Amino acid sequence: MWGPLDVAGVEEGANCENDGTQTVVCSLSESPASPIGKRITGFTMKTTSEIGAVDVQHLPFSNNWASYFGPLPHGAYREFTCHVGRVDVFDLEDGNVFKQ
Repeated sequence: MWGPLDVAGVEEGANCENDGTQTVVCSLSESPASPIGKRITGFTMKTTSEIGAVDVQHLPFSNNWASYFGPLPHGAYREFTCHVGRVDVFDLEDGNVFKQ
């Protein structure tokens, strides 16, 4: 599935089989030069077990890529959140110095 990033609170969903393998990818493509850019600022996985226990894990990510690959425990429900933030690329008052 693909989803837009220019809509606040965009959500995508899928139904996965119990004990099946999940693959989740959040990726940002390069955009034309702009005074404001976007980057991934967080990637989390929330797992709710079949008895209701909740576990939240912060997963690794880079500026433009976050991914997870692993099994879905039997009876569990998962939510993945890819946080995208804005970053100032150039500071026009400081001689177009690159900043993050």
